Amino acid sequence: MISLAEAGRVLGIGAEQVRRYLHRGLLPAAKIANVWVLPAAEVHALAEAPPRGGRPLSQPAAWRSILAASVDFDDPYRYENRGVLARYSAGSGMVSSLLARSEVIVSGMHAAAAYVDMLDPLADEAHLYIREGWQQRLDPLHPMRGLAPSPLGRVLVRAVSEANWEELRERSGVAAVHSADNGAGLVAPAPAVALDLCVSPHPREQRVAGAIIESLP
Repeated sequence: MISLAEAGRVLGIGAEQVRRYLHRGLLPAAKIANVWVLPAAEVHALAEAPPRGGRPLSQPAAWRSILAASVDFDDPYRYENRGVLARYSAGSGMVSSLLARSEVIVSGMHAAAAYVDMLDPLADEAHLYIREGWQQRLDPLHPMRGLAPSPLGRVLVRAVSEANWEELRERSGVAAVHSADNGAGLVAPAPAVALDLCVSPHPREQRVAGAIIESLP
């Protein structure tokens, strides 16, 4: 774990910019004795990512490119506005339940198996897309109620605006993700899955992203 100042030196930016990255969910972090610290591996992975080629696209423009399979994977952060990112912690049972929910579109390693051969993903982590506002429902039976917001969480959830959600849902695969107890759910389009994986600090996920990118027409 390293400090905000150390992360800024690695990334070549100020500590305040690093703090903005934390609030946007781009980097995980934890607060210890009122001081923010970050996993060094995540910071170095972001530092080694391809340089940003321009301002991030708006959410509608990002989804137009993703759904048209016209994505510049050398500049993945150009598409970071495809959804408002938040991190949560959840046990494997909760993740398994979420994977089969009709309100969720699954991405990341859980969705990658729909496109390439790979080993099973870890049970307590996931990349998910949800409709904007859905995560705010707090009724006792709502599945998001069991997710605990956590700056170090391994469940990454992107909220997509109403204007872009319906087309994303129409273009997502049906019955391609299977969880142990809950059948099958929706899978994000391959370019979105690759984007979620290619910015990971974990080499395994980067390799899977590369395989998906190579399979795109």
